[in-house]
Amino acid sequence: PHSVEKKIATLIRKRRVIFGSDGSENRGIGKFAWEILDTNNLQSPLLMFQAPVHGDVDQVSALRAELFGLFACLHYIHYIVTKFRLQPKHIPVYSDCNNAIIAATKAFYISCKSVLGDDSDICAELRYAFKQVQHFVNINHVKSHQNDTKPISKLSPAALLNVSLDRYMKKLNVPVSIQHTNLTPHLPCQKISLRNNFERLTNNYPTSLTRYSIEYEAEQIAAHNWKLTHDEMSQVNWK
Repeated sequence: PHSVEKKIATLIRKRRVIFGSDGSENRGIGKFAWEILDTNNLQSPLLMFQAPVHGDVDQVSALRAELFGLFACLHYIHYIVTKFRLQPKHIPVYSDCNNAIIAATKAFYISCKSVLGDDSDICAELRYAFKQVQHFVNINHVKSHQNDTKPISKLSPAALLNVSLDRYMKKLNVPVSIQHTNLTPHLPCQKISLRNNFERLTNNYPTSLTRYSIEYEAEQIAAHNWKLTHDEMSQVNWK
């Protein structure tokens, strides 16, 4: 609702909010969540969200869920900052996954091998989302699985956020209802352009990429052994 978004925007201006994300996987079903907490009211989250992880059963992992959670968190920050034309100086975000933080904050390079990896799609999306907010967002690591023997009142706001997300993830189990299509996503971080000596790939579909990776060496060997020119290679009848 707009009233909730307006309240969140007001608290961002007052530097009173922290964001956090989490992800989990169980028997091929992954889910992710993110949360916004008012540091002056740690017992009542401003907003919580949970959704299933997009991907095939053999592709879904706990890391992929963490990547989706952090991406969703950063995407919402960009949305709310843009909508209300905010100029924040510092928005803290917390994740208990170091690898997800690295994927967001470190350069991501796409190659003909990495683009076929299970998480190349969400890694590129995450990196792109972070670059949009990197001047005012600081992603921090928070310890996962907080010590249950420590009173809640003694936990830091970041630790409370992590505990709240952990409990939220355990309560709900969102079934996957979206049919997954095996297509390489659009990868907004950078455009893919693969070229060999005989063909330029302009469509980033798995069939083309798989053919490229399997047949490229065969084309190179044929051209070398029979000393075929570029024009001659285009006339080769592969059987």
